[in-house]
Amino acid sequence: MLKEYYADELRSAEKENREPEIPSLRSFRYWIKKLIPEAELIRKQTTAGDFERNRRGLRGAATDHTEVPGSCFELDATVLDVHIVSEFNRNHVLGRPTVYCVVDKESRMMVGLHVSMEYASWRAGRQALVNSFTSKKAYCARFGIEIEESEWPCHHIPQRLLCDRGEFICNKPEELAVPLIGASEHCSSLPCRVERYRRAPIPNSERKACP
Repeated sequence: MLKEYYADELRSAEKENREPEIPSLRSFRYWIKKLIPEAELIRKQTTAGDFERNRRGLRGAATDHTEVPGSCFELDATVLDVHIVSEFNRNHVLGRPTVYCVVDKESRMMVGLHVSMEYASWRAGRQALVNSFTSKKAYCARFGIEIEESEWPCHHIPQRLLCDRGEFICNKPEELAVPLIGASEHCSSLPCRVERYRRAPIPNSERKACP
């Protein structure tokens, strides 16, 4: 860069046997930071998708637009890093389960979930929503777990839903009784509360699954 923009000065200094009057690397970095916003520099060093997902500045908090619990539920799916095997033949791998989680954005409480062997789909997501709208006491009783309604008081319909722009971008979600908000392109991490549950470690289990 010095040879391109300070060629005349470099030649003159060489002829006159003196130090060239050119900016130092430290001075160059100072004026770069002073004249060009840091976000603009980062944007030029990466792709648009990577910038929106990982490098853009985040303002405010996740609960800025949620007034009370129940204002907004976040819904997302993830494939667990475990393999389900047959009860009768452990060499027969059935696949990896997909878990849908529904989290209340304001209170951070898990309000619904659904586990299936299907890939992420509107059908599976619908089951997770049904679970979030119904009594958890009855849900736990199906698995022999006794709880009181006050221990998991989550059986309400939210004002709106926030989800990824995946399987919910189709006609069927329009039949929902609540508004559906899709995360913008390259920003699937916007449902940040439910993303925290996705990062939780899965304990090792030797329990067998029926085919």
